[in-house]
Amino acid sequence: MARKLKLLGVHGLGDQRHSTWKEDWPRTIREIFPVDGGLELEFEFLEYDDIFAGADLSGWDVAAAVAKLGASGIGSIFRRERGVLGDIPHTIRWTAGYVVAWVQDEAFKRKTRKRVLDRIREVKPDVILAHSLGSLVTYNAISHTDATAADVKPLLEKATYVTFGSQINNPFVVRNLTNGRIQELPVAFWHHLYNEHDDVFTRPIRNWAWPKFRQTETPFDDEGIGDHAAESYFRHRNTIDNVWRPLGAARLGARDFTGVARTMRGDPVPCGRAPRRRAVLVGINDYPNPRDRL
Repeated sequence: MARKLKLLGVHGLGDQRHSTWKEDWPRTIREIFPVDGGLELEFEFLEYDDIFAGADLSGWDVAAAVAKLGASGIGSIFRRERGVLGDIPHTIRWTAGYVVAWVQDEAFKRKTRKRVLDRIREVKPDVILAHSLGSLVTYNAISHTDATAADVKPLLEKATYVTFGSQINNPFVVRNLTNGRIQELPVAFWHHLYNEHDDVFTRPIRNWAWPKFRQTETPFDDEGIGDHAAESYFRHRNTIDNVWRPLGAARLGARDFTGVARTMRGDPVPCGRAPRRRAVLVGINDYPNPRDRL
């Protein structure tokens, strides 16, 4: 009987109510997950755009949000091709506007925190995948005292937390959401994927020596807006090596973990046990076993 790895996906910015993210994430991860058989990937999802859609943000609110998060990030988005960006006011509202509105509004945070923790109770995930604003929403829930509830704490302690395209260490977010510093979380392990080309207010988390945390550099420069796509984070070779391979090995056991994954460029990535190799001593070919001779 195949063993299961249950993944809970939490989407990011941009009004995902009519997008295909719930199809795109599983398809991408299944294509590159480094295991051949023996492990079934099961996907569940958490949505929260309905909570944000009711917020009334004025033009002044959005302009202030851009200033607070950092004009350099949004400026690079404005320089993209007009046809790619589409409706600039709508895009900025659903990026900078809602990040700042959520960080500054306790009622907002309370609603999303409850939804995250309720979904964790329902799904009991092995892995929590949190993109962009989804990383802030989940971080707030996981780090809150509400997460110490008896029916939540044991679930988090066995879960691997993966953040990508995240604004967690953005200076504004750190000051207003995390009390000036990133804190340890009650999870089995925390992976943070960072793309230096991601323009959507992201920041690395460096020089933090918590043993259950690892930042993985995942540089990519896609065509179009933002370099923020979840699928590009998933496909990166370093994500395969540092996140997907350890997850598969932990679930199946190293002896059974022998698949081959493919990177975003299509190059094979060996997984599991290393192949057997023979050593050759130059100048010596008269081995006792004929099969060992050159």
